[in-house]
Amino acid sequence: MKKDREVKIIRYPDEHVLRAVSRRHIEMADEVIKGQTNLILTAHYHSDFFCAIMYHENGVIIGYANFVCSSVERSKWFYCDLWVIPEYRRQGCATQIVNTARQYLSELDAKTLLCTVEPHNEASLKLHQSLGFEQIETQPFEDFEVDGLLMYKIDLPRQFNMVPLVDDFNYLMVICDLLTQPENVETLHLRTIPKSEYKRFYQEMKAALLHGAADERNYMIRKGVVPIGWLKMKEECGDSLRISMLIVHEKYRNLGAGSFVLQFAEELAAANQYSHINVQITSDNVTALAFYQKNGYEIVGEEMCRNEDDTESVRYIYY
Repeated sequence: MKKDREVKIIRYPDEHVLRAVSRRHIEMADEVIKGQTNLILTAHYHSDFFCAIMYHENGVIIGYANFVCSSVERSKWFYCDLWVIPEYRRQGCATQIVNTARQYLSELDAKTLLCTVEPHNEASLKLHQSLGFEQIETQPFEDFEVDGLLMYKIDLPRQFNMVPLVDDFNYLMVICDLLTQPENVETLHLRTIPKSEYKRFYQEMKAALLHGAADERNYMIRKGVVPIGWLKMKEECGDSLRISMLIVHEKYRNLGAGSFVLQFAEELAAANQYSHINVQITSDNVTALAFYQKNGYEIVGEEMCRNEDDTESVRYIYY
């Protein structure tokens, strides 16, 4: 990265930014500003938006690109209006702008970034190929005009990772918080823990998780270094590994963490010569049932069970 340039992510660009971007159009500058303003307004109202701006160390804007979120599929983004002033072209500026935005999109849990390229724009075609974009069939995206253009796509890396549970206050507190959240208490049929017992509950969980059964494996689900969930797996007789707990903080649900964890569990099972994974879920846990079915798991049996909150329910066994 050149020390004399920096890329900033800005969600609400001001008039100064738009005027700097419009200068290259000279006679059409005012129309460009109006068009950019309308794009930003529409994107913010219906989905989300940011722009990636490259500054020279003297504060002059030397590059720019818009990034718009799909109003239908929030994990899908589209970028357009990539521009670098002529004297800074072929110096890696466009690559730096796009890569900085890709990193930011990963933090937003975006899955896919799309763009369109004019068929005869050799420089743009080479840029996107070098960045790892692949050409796909051109498809509509919001109100953008895509007819006659080539569409490219790149999948964005997720920031989830797994680490074994260790004696760390933050990890253990996250687990205790997950097990005492009212929604999780109800869904998992857990025992309600009064505030007066919370300290004792923490100590009990710490002892159980760190010095519990030898056939259990506990992992923290993290986003970056932030713990957001908990996976507990248990070795069973024969060639089966059971997921006895997979729980993600409500703030981080529906962002792909569950699927990431399930893939981790399946790879772990395969690496340790287990032929399959089983999961046991109560019949009223609709969200969990749908999640495992979506990921290809099938019901192989059912049984009556008594839950921790002293209720009884049907429990489905998934393979």
